[in-house]
Amino acid sequence: ALAADGSNCTAGLYPLGIDASGNVQSCTAVPTLTESDPSVSAWAKAGTKPAYAFTEITGAVTDAQVPDNITITKIGATNANSWCAANAGGTAIVCDKAAPSGAQTLSTSGNTIILSGGGGTITPNYALAAASATNAATAAALAANGNNCTTGNYPLGVDAAGNVESCTALPTGAFLPLAGGTMAGDVNFGAKNITNLNNLTVSKITATTIDPLYNINKINYSTFAPSIAGGVKEEYIGKANITRLNSKLKEYEYIINFALEDEGSDLWVWRKVIDYSNDTVQVSITPSGKFANVYYVIQNNKLIFRSDKAVEISYRLTGNRYDWRKWPTRALDQKQTGVVVK
Repeated sequence: ALAADGSNCTAGLYPLGIDASGNVQSCTAVPTLTESDPSVSAWAKAGTKPAYAFTEITGAVTDAQVPDNITITKIGATNANSWCAANAGGTAIVCDKAAPSGAQTLSTSGNTIILSGGGGTITPNYALAAASATNAATAAALAANGNNCTTGNYPLGVDAAGNVESCTALPTGAFLPLAGGTMAGDVNFGAKNITNLNNLTVSKITATTIDPLYNINKINYSTFAPSIAGGVKEEYIGKANITRLNSKLKEYEYIINFALEDEGSDLWVWRKVIDYSNDTVQVSITPSGKFANVYYVIQNNKLIFRSDKAVEISYRLTGNRYDWRKWPTRALDQKQTGVVVK
């Protein structure tokens, strides 16, 4: 498409040419023309002289007032083959002394229309109608398809005709796709920030510090996430009331049966994503309100808390994640540089 709206002729002028950019090259005045009255002749058979009355048609002429196809022949003894005819649709009128030997043509001479064809030329006594005195239409597209760059190159500029002025090669190598696709290689952001990221799905994040930042009364507060040396773990924190007396053991107990936990509950999820065993599960217990001797036991799919007295406790369950062996403390990737500690 053209770069901008080209210049136009002013009102009352029309362009003699338009360049490739859509600008008029030269303007000339639109002629103001008038119509002269035509000479009308009528013929009748010998001995008959009827009176003819002509009514001037004003306003727009309808299709019904113009015959679609008329032919007048034998106008005078010396011109037996003279005729005038309007072709189908009324788009052209031809008058000649003899039947035309070729196709009729329409041309102009100055302000006069000339209809010609066959054996002669007829010049009707009607001038051209005045042309519309409006601005010239603006070009909307290039005249032809311009030259393009070859595959693997992009243009540095385009001239007025739409041809590329210079081409340069596209960069190669790993890049971050703008929409969809799969990225190959690494991305170095040069210590810049990434903001407004909704979801991030990765296999492993190497970070100096993870800081869930809270803004309270327009002041930022950091709440740093803890890190664990010893593999990937999952945790659950809860409370329990140890009130049931085991008369055989003479101890109070509280039983968590993971087989009876509702699917989708927090404890159910924790149990599903850990490597569940005595060696991979750690339990921290704190009595609430008073001292009590409390311990835990893992029996099959049950976690049992026992106490020497009825008491409420808070507990923290920490378990090695199901894939903890894939993430040893000594990182498998020794090429990546994380936080350097001397």
